[in-house]
Amino acid sequence: MFRFTIRDLLWLTVVIGVALGWLAEHRWVTTRTLHDKFTIQADRWEAFCDEVSFSSNVNRRDHDSFRKLVKMGDDIIPFVFERWPERHSDPVKWLNQPPWWYLLEDITGKKFVNEVKRFSTHEEFLKDVQDNDNPVGDDELKWRKWWNSESKGDHDVEQPRRIIKGTDI
Repeated sequence: MFRFTIRDLLWLTVVIGVALGWLAEHRWVTTRTLHDKFTIQADRWEAFCDEVSFSSNVNRRDHDSFRKLVKMGDDIIPFVFERWPERHSDPVKWLNQPPWWYLLEDITGKKFVNEVKRFSTHEEFLKDVQDNDNPVGDDELKWRKWWNSESKGDHDVEQPRRIIKGTDI
């Protein structure tokens, strides 16, 4: 007959807990959709851009989450436009967004905005929004115009596709 001590039961509890935790995490990672992966990496990249927004580090591409977003390819473009607020809806919220056009440039290879307009000050932006003549935020407008002409409705933002590629985040 077997004799179990309290210590044996504690070790058995630890082993079962670790196994169940691994199983739950493995299921969660392997059944994640592309939209879920995009959301995780976009949240990380937004936090990084917010963290360095007042520093002299203007290289927003220098982050692991940005590189992972670029690796996801052009399948995430609808999600970028879903997450990128329009300039006229809320100018303050629009100013605090990361530069989504960097991501779109790296994915598509297209460039619509020159560097002078890209690094304009808030005062220039607010003045141009009030004048409504030549807005500094025309990068967003050009990208949205491109998206409307390119997409032709063949991208479905509401129902993201599932990706089962293993455990990569």
